[in-house]
Amino acid sequence: MLSSGRTTPLPLADIAGLSVLRELHRKSYALEKTYTDYISGLPAKAAELEENLNLSNIDPSEVIQKFSAKIAREEEERARKTREQQKKKLDEEVERMQNRRMTRGTKRKAMEQAAASVLGKKNSATVVGQAINKKNDENISTSQSAAIPQQHDQDLPISTATTTATTTTGPAKTSVPNFDTYSCKGIPPTEEYIRYRKCLYVENIRVIREELSAALTPNAINSLLSIIFKMDSKLHEPLERSKPQGIFTLKAFLFNQFCRSFRLSSHEYPKNMKKVSSLVVISNQASIENRIGPTILKSLLLDSFWLTKLTLENTCTDNLLECVGRVARNLEYLNICGSDVTDQGLLNLVGVENNGSLSRQHLTRKCKRAVMKQDNLIQDKNPRWNKLPNRGADKLIVIEAFDLCLRWPTKGISSSYQSTHYVPIDSGFIAMLEFMPRLKVLNTEVGGRTVQAFARYQRWNRKSATRNLNLENLTEVKPNASMLECVGARCPNLKKIRMKRQEFCRFGEDWLAGMSSLKNIQHLIGNNVDLGTHFLPSSLPSFGDRLSSLHFDDVRVFKFSVLQLIKESCPNLNKLVIIMFDGRLSPYKRIKVEKDSDLRSLLAGKQHALRQLTELHLIGPLFADYVRYAIAGADKLRSLTLGVEWPDDSYCNVGPEARKDVIGREYLDELLSVNTMDNLEEIHLFAQFRRGSYRLTEEFAVHLATIFKHLKHIGTFRYWARELHVANCIRSVLKVNPAITFDENYNVTTNRRMDKPNFNAGTFRGESPYSCAWLNLQPPSLTLFNEVAEFLVGPGAFPWDFPGNQIDEPLLDEDEDSDDSSDFGDVMHPLQVNQIDEDDDVVDHMFVNACPMQ
Repeated sequence: MLSSGRTTPLPLADIAGLSVLRELHRKSYALEKTYTDYISGLPAKAAELEENLNLSNIDPSEVIQKFSAKIAREEEERARKTREQQKKKLDEEVERMQNRRMTRGTKRKAMEQAAASVLGKKNSATVVGQAINKKNDENISTSQSAAIPQQHDQDLPISTATTTATTTTGPAKTSVPNFDTYSCKGIPPTEEYIRYRKCLYVENIRVIREELSAALTPNAINSLLSIIFKMDSKLHEPLERSKPQGIFTLKAFLFNQFCRSFRLSSHEYPKNMKKVSSLVVISNQASIENRIGPTILKSLLLDSFWLTKLTLENTCTDNLLECVGRVARNLEYLNICGSDVTDQGLLNLVGVENNGSLSRQHLTRKCKRAVMKQDNLIQDKNPRWNKLPNRGADKLIVIEAFDLCLRWPTKGISSSYQSTHYVPIDSGFIAMLEFMPRLKVLNTEVGGRTVQAFARYQRWNRKSATRNLNLENLTEVKPNASMLECVGARCPNLKKIRMKRQEFCRFGEDWLAGMSSLKNIQHLIGNNVDLGTHFLPSSLPSFGDRLSSLHFDDVRVFKFSVLQLIKESCPNLNKLVIIMFDGRLSPYKRIKVEKDSDLRSLLAGKQHALRQLTELHLIGPLFADYVRYAIAGADKLRSLTLGVEWPDDSYCNVGPEARKDVIGREYLDELLSVNTMDNLEEIHLFAQFRRGSYRLTEEFAVHLATIFKHLKHIGTFRYWARELHVANCIRSVLKVNPAITFDENYNVTTNRRMDKPNFNAGTFRGESPYSCAWLNLQPPSLTLFNEVAEFLVGPGAFPWDFPGNQIDEPLLDEDEDSDDSSDFGDVMHPLQVNQIDEDDDVVDHMFVNACPMQ
């Protein structure tokens, strides 16, 4: 096995691509770090000036050329003045030397006359000449040293290489500058110089892009981009989590007009680390548009003619959408979640202008502004849209638009679009449905309300014929029965609906009654749905036979009768997901389990098996009987996820009733008694609450690899027993089945912090093709009681005690010495959890509120 854990080596193309990316990242890191270090050292006012500096109508090469010429002229002027000063000093010194010679000539005659009387004429002249020559040599050497100025190191604004790179005409002949030689010492941060540095960053990216486009084929560049995308995390990391520096610039290097896919997130942007003002909480739209990240991204999107898939999470702006609508007209997928996008940006994407309502158009007065303000753009009036020629991403199929900056009027007050009860008919989402006929996926918080508003728009629009929408996938956070009836009438092709309910939504589960209106529905995803109400039992039989996948997330109520209802009403299910609430539990947010049906007795009666089930993912307080009933008859099962969670009794009303209810070998034996799972290829077993993971040991992992002959993937070991050594466990499993992979072999770690990207072929990790790519698992957690117990006596201090499952164990002799004895008795010295089996005795343990605690 390789050092990264892969069982097969990387393709030769990927190895070569990693080598190329390693060299390119050195340049991108140097360029990006140089600029970020510069803006980080600016004063507050200069940093604010850099953030607001607009380069929209500026040619960076022209700015660089003018400023470089100015610097060259200033250097030449300084050199000329230096030469003139040197010449002036030299002339003054020569004149001073001539005056000294005249004076010395008069003195010489006097000395010769005085010496002649003593030594004679010949000898006196020789002595005096030697003395005068010696004195003259000293004066000349002193004057020459004074005439030559001292040369000190001066701080240059840019290096010679940089000046050459920026002044050379023609992109093909321009050389890449040496980024390490930039210096800004001694140069005041004026607006002109800040503009020059900003343009220099943009221009250097353009130069390297053109060099790469000339040296590599479009397919090779797309392959390099795909390798970088594989290195991204599976989940959206928090924005404050730093990304490796240089990734944004590296992606900019590789973007060209032939790119089909591009993905970017704002935490990859070069950031200004200087805090501009403590009073500024929210930046204005103009400031966001003019930052260095959107500025560079806009210059890239001007060449996005062939782009079909674009992801700009937490990155997109209205100006960028205008650029996309003007250039990327072949776009099919767009993700702008979490971005500072308004309705004006959505209209820019569609390529339309709103000239007012369909009522009589008034003449524009000179005293009034003809341009409609952003605050007055959305008025919930029938719009007069004008489709601009050669504008709009008309081929768009998928739009992901959660958490935008849309604000709509509600009773005269502008409020966030997520809190409104209806969608204005002149909003950007309505324009998308009107002018993008190929749109199939509308994932936003107001998807259902948008369809309702579109129906209202068509009723009011006298010139528009009523037509059905081509939507197949829809998302809504405030569903109701009437909304789903309207969606069923307007979207006859709808196959997948996602109810992403808000946590404190005041609406109930009556929307389930409207699900029967969706005639072609196949996939239902419900978030934060209360499965304890009567709406699901009364509604599911009317549409359950159409479903092929059923997904319930953030579940707080587990009823045995609901599982029985699903098996009886949804015989065609291929995928079933029931996941416990993954937020912070509290006594007010408890997990509730209701045993309102005898599932064990149902197995002996009429079978309602899920014969078509291939994927089963269950996370929660899962009794063995619950899972045993779920998999009975599912002979085609290929993927199984079991997260058996047993929170403290403060957070859950039940606990394990027998040893078989704690996930481990006995738990698995209960499942195998009703289904041998011969076709199983992928399995994920874990317990995020540590006290339920003590039986997930290395021996159990080897047992899994032994009994499942076709197993290809075992999940992560991060949520197994605390004393488990992951590397040793992986080696033991691979000895049994070398073809098995693990989550540790793929890039699925959510809580990671990289300082530098990994371009080493031996340790490179790509995206996972298994369920771990979407399972959102929380970090391992411990309660305060568990932490104190483990601090005192070590892990696994208080295993569960199950009534009726104890076997008498001979007590230790009071006089016998033992290393495990203490004044606290057996409570502080329980058996090791990995040594407990059916033949061992279990000591009495502590109970809190009649619930066994670990």
